[in-house]
Amino acid sequence: MRARLAFLSTVLLFIGSVWSYGFELGGGFSVFIPESLYRYHQGSISIETSLGWGIGLTKNLSIPIGVTYDKIYGLMVSGTGSPDPTQPWFMADSIMPYALLQLHIPIWIFYLNLFGGGALNWNATLTPIGQNIESYLAAQSGANTDVSFTNPTYANGLGFGWLAGAGIGVKIKKIKIDISATYRDISSALGLGGTYYVVSHPGGTPSATQATISWANTTLLLRGISIGLNGTFDF
Repeated sequence: MRARLAFLSTVLLFIGSVWSYGFELGGGFSVFIPESLYRYHQGSISIETSLGWGIGLTKNLSIPIGVTYDKIYGLMVSGTGSPDPTQPWFMADSIMPYALLQLHIPIWIFYLNLFGGGALNWNATLTPIGQNIESYLAAQSGANTDVSFTNPTYANGLGFGWLAGAGIGVKIKKIKIDISATYRDISSALGLGGTYYVVSHPGGTPSATQATISWANTTLLLRGISIGLNGTFDF
């Protein structure tokens, strides 16, 4: 009984110490730049929204927790062979919950935030970019070939990864406004497969052959940089 009381007292003291350093609620908008765009000039930027809250551990250390939504055109794929594709193969409605550890460095009314942590990603919708997949398969099949791959099979699994970044901002009373840059690297099992058709036309009558792929170890990659404007309110 005494051990239980001691444990409960410790938990209550911890909660009290955390809350003594405050609680904040906020949100923001970001421009997300997928890796496919800045590395291979494929895909496009998108606008994402986020909502989160932070729990203070110390005066300058906190745990931001939140969720971000984005419609992303630019998810890459890895593990399909050599070389890996240099075009995005999927677009998705991405829902990404995250939990970070953040260091807050005040500089007069300004401040610097440094943060990093883990994230999950669930694709509410996941849509293949057919022409990019077919272009890759055609290149692998040889010259003077076209590919028709209209019904690929794949898994829409939960993704795991990490985030890291920094932000600078200004605090006016209980309101904070900052600009931040964040890099994310999240991967999920894809297991791409299916049957496609290769049409050869070396100069004579075109001929079609059927082929099958089963890339069980294929990984879907959500990588890129987001630059955002965020606002929070301290309670």
